[in-house]
Amino acid sequence: FVTSGPCAIKKSGLVVSQDFGADVLVWTNPTGSTSVVGAIPNGFYANHNVSFTEANMTPGNIKSGVTIFGVTGTLPSDSCVTGLVFAGGTGTTATSATITTVQWAAVGAAYGYVILNTTALPFTVVGSAPAGATSFTVTGLTASTAYKFRVKAMSNAGLTDCGTSDVSVTTLAQSIPTDLTNLAIWLRAEDLAGNADGAPVNIWVDSSTNARQFTAGGANRPIYRANILNSFGGIEFDGANDEMSFGADYATNDFTVFYVATPLGVHEIDAESTFGTSGTVGQKYLSFPVQSGTDGGAGVSFATNGISVYEHGNSYLPALAVSGAAQAGPTIIVVSYSAKQPSIYSSHALLRTGLTSTMPNVHAPRHLGDSSFTAFEGKVFEFISFSRTLTVQERTDIVNYLKTKFGI
Repeated sequence: FVTSGPCAIKKSGLVVSQDFGADVLVWTNPTGSTSVVGAIPNGFYANHNVSFTEANMTPGNIKSGVTIFGVTGTLPSDSCVTGLVFAGGTGTTATSATITTVQWAAVGAAYGYVILNTTALPFTVVGSAPAGATSFTVTGLTASTAYKFRVKAMSNAGLTDCGTSDVSVTTLAQSIPTDLTNLAIWLRAEDLAGNADGAPVNIWVDSSTNARQFTAGGANRPIYRANILNSFGGIEFDGANDEMSFGADYATNDFTVFYVATPLGVHEIDAESTFGTSGTVGQKYLSFPVQSGTDGGAGVSFATNGISVYEHGNSYLPALAVSGAAQAGPTIIVVSYSAKQPSIYSSHALLRTGLTSTMPNVHAPRHLGDSSFTAFEGKVFEFISFSRTLTVQERTDIVNYLKTKFGI
């Protein structure tokens, strides 16, 4: 259809001579010796509009309120199959503060199942399951909250059974570190509130029952900054020599450490290795890896261009796990060691599972910052350490706790 013209089609020499806005039915050669006639099938174009004919495209086959090619549906939105008999959900199990599993008994006539959140109108579809399935896990819920769910069996035509029964569940309370066993150290943001804004920090009190306080002294003390993350303050490390530490090992080979921190600047990205001393230059040690002699002391370098796990022993300071994923703003870092093998997470996302250490033992981080190599530059808001490898669900619960606490 011509929107301006006439226009020349150079290759063929044909000229479009129809009026503006008209369907092009004939192209005529300027010499007058030949012409091309465009054959447009009847029923496909009418008055410059597309039309389409389909025997099944009738109002009764289209959902009420939906119009397809000019046909408005009349099929009731709540249409269901009375012949498909299904008992619906049989129960729910709240597995955490944010996750629950809905169960049902499978019915042979079902081609699949749809799971609805019927807690409040309008109902929402939270997922689907194939034929033969008997459960579905719902995620993204709120802690200590009552929910209702409805399971609907689907026919081969995509319609559901007519059942309206719901199952109810209340999610668990949000886990905090003291809910889990083997909590080794918990340095909380709120325990810094007694410091004056801009003042050097001498001690960060441990809120576990183990009294593993982190201390600092003299010119190496970091600075307290008040009300900078969701009403919480944090400790600012200058990237030169600020550090805090606890003086003894407390966990070996299997441990899980959480940090809430904001980085500045970049650090060196080293190749992963189980030998060498690549970690002596260019790092930003959020936790300096303490020299552990014939063993390895674990530590973490953190900057805007990634997270790396190092180990430190006699003539030994390599990177065992390296992620070059960019990091910006407040970040929840999780370093989990299992049988001397480190994994790095940013919140829930696994960034890297590294090499298994060849040292006899690997000791958990007990340092913040550094005064001997390149130190961390940025702010730290929380430090939590467990003297065991947490399960996926336990790790998820603590990350959710930190996300809620700091509004991340």
